This record gives sequence, C-alpha cells and structure tokens, in this order.
Amino acid sequence: MEMYLFRHDVYKFYYNCTQHTREEWFQFGTVQKEISIFGIVAGIFCLALYIPCLKTMLEPSLWKLSCYKLMFLNGIIDIWGIITSCFLTGYLGLEGAVFCAYPDFLYIYGCVIIAMWDAQCMTVFLLAFNRCIDFWQLASLTRMFEGKRMFFWWMCPITYCIITLFLCASAPYNSVSNMWVMDPYFGISGDYRASEVTPYDNAVILNMNNLSLLIGLTSCYSFLIFSVWYKSRQGGGAVMSKVQRQVSLQAFMICSIIYTTGGIYCCFEFFPTFLPPIFMTICFLLWQWGFCGVIVIYMTMNRTLRDGVINFYLGFVGRKRQGNVASMPYGKNSVSQLSHTAARVSST
Repeated sequence: MEMYLFRHDVYKFYYNCTQHTREEWFQFGTVQKEISIFGIVAGIFCLALYIPCLKTMLEPSLWKLSCYKLMFLNGIIDIWGIITSCFLTGYLGLEGAVFCAYPDFLYIYGCVIIAMWDAQCMTVFLLAFNRCIDFWQLASLTRMFEGKRMFFWWMCPITYCIITLFLCASAPYNSVSNMWVMDPYFGISGDYRASEVTPYDNAVILNMNNLSLLIGLTSCYSFLIFSVWYKSRQGGGAVMSKVQRQVSLQAFMICSIIYTTGGIYCCFEFFPTFLPPIFMTICFLLWQWGFCGVIVIYMTMNRTLRDGVINFYLGFVGRKRQGNVASMPYGKNSVSQLSHTAARVSST
C-alpha cells in the first residue's frame, strides 16, 4: 500500500495497464460462472447464520468469558472474509476480470486481502494458544486473558493487520486462476512485466507469516497432544470428557482448514512447478471455507451458538426455543463451570 500512497510513479511503472484498453484487458480473463455462483449462494447462507451467531456471543452470560471475546474477533474477520471470498470474488469471477480491468481498486483491495489473511492467521494462533493455557488451568497463566488484558490480545492481530497492510505487496484478483495472486499479469500471454525483479515477486512477509502459522499451530497442537498423554499417565484415567473431545474436534477442523491453506500457499511459493493447476482452485476453496466453514462447524457442533441463532429467527414470529444457554440465568457455580467449558470452545 505504501507504494501506491507515497511512490505512485513507481506503482504506475510496475503496474502498467496502458498497453491495452479496459475492454481489451477483459478479453484476457476467464468467466468463472459455476464457482462464482456457488460462492455467492454459500455466502448468503453463511452470513444468514453468522450475523445472529455473533449477536449470541454478545449475550452478557457469554461475553464475560474471554474465549467468546476471541471468538467474536475471529467472527468479524470471518464476516469480512465471506463478503470478500464469496460476493466480491464471485462478482469479479462472473465478469472475468483481471487486474487491469480495475487497477486501482484491485491493487488497494489486494493489499487488504493480504493484511486480513495475516490477521486471521494470528487470531487462529491466539485461539490455539488460549486453548493450551485453558487446558492446564494455571491461575498465573489464565489471568493473561482476563478483564482489560483481553484488549492487548485484540490489538495483536489488529496491529499486525495494519503493519502488513502498508508493507506487504498487493495480491489483486485474477479470473484466469480465480484467485487473488501477487502477479497482476498471471496467466496472461505476453511480457508485461516492467523488469525481471518486481514488487510482486517480493513475498517475504507473506511467506514468513505462512511458515509461522504452520510452525505455531503445529507446536500448539503437539503440546496439547502431549499434555493429554501426560495427564492421562499421571491420573491413570480419562483426561477429556465427551464435551471436551467434541470441542477438540471443532478446533482441529477449523484450524486444519487455515493450516492446509497456508501450507499450499507455501508450496506454490517455494515449489511453483510442483503442484498441478487444480491446487490453485483447491487453495481458493480452502481460503473461502476458512471463513464459511467456521459457521458450519459452530451450527453442527456448538449447541449454545446454534440455539442462539435459532432463537434469533424464531423471534421474528414471536416464538423462542427453550434451553438457550445464552439467555439462562446463572449462579456463581454455574458460571464457573460454564467458563471452563466455554473457554475450550475458544479455539473454535
């Protein structure tokens, strides 16, 4: 972004679209009809569930728990991701757009894409880290996520997002690959690159982010597996209840989508000829469902949030489903018990 704002002449040199008219540039694109329509329909469905889901997280009985504050932050990123990956990408795919069809908009939004992806990676890592802290229930560590200290954890991905917004190269949309890629001329025949070395070849920060994601999530979940094994040996019995095992499955499913997406990105960057082209489509779908898939997992595996969404829509017809955890009164002991259970849900 800093190139566009402060070195605009350099931006014009490397992202040059004067070789053809806008109409001619569209001819280089590929209309992505099926996958675009699928994305738009999926986006409508997921947004219809996610918005009341976030509203449920704001219920006082849930919002007092640090895990739901992290889940809410992750949900905001997911809402943005659904709008981008389903609606905006779907519209551009139906048009068969390439970078030079909307150069300024796609360059700026391509910077936002990278920044928000980095913020999502850090948020997922924080959720995994929070889960590690919660497993051991050490007061000196759990206090890190209590009260106003949560503001610090929120600021970590937000600050990281702002920094990478200005420092990372852009990844504009390209309908040839139906993906947001750094090379604005990807898949377009002809030599349009201004020089052999260009800003869109510099993916150091993105690669470091993706590698850190892989290392961080691997470390956290390896630690959890070791912790479960260690506690089972110490206690001589089952360490995780049925609810805990279900929550662990939710965490694994959500993080594995982001983990796999980051892994494929790294493979494309370090071994560009190793993966067949179909993996570009797989990578896009994984990126898209890294946002959409979270709400599907919530609705199928998290009863508290599912009841909140159902009650939201039943409220339009003057009805309410009984047993909604978010609306039930709690005594002191009940809140304490819920806090242990809900904290484990924070990884979702």
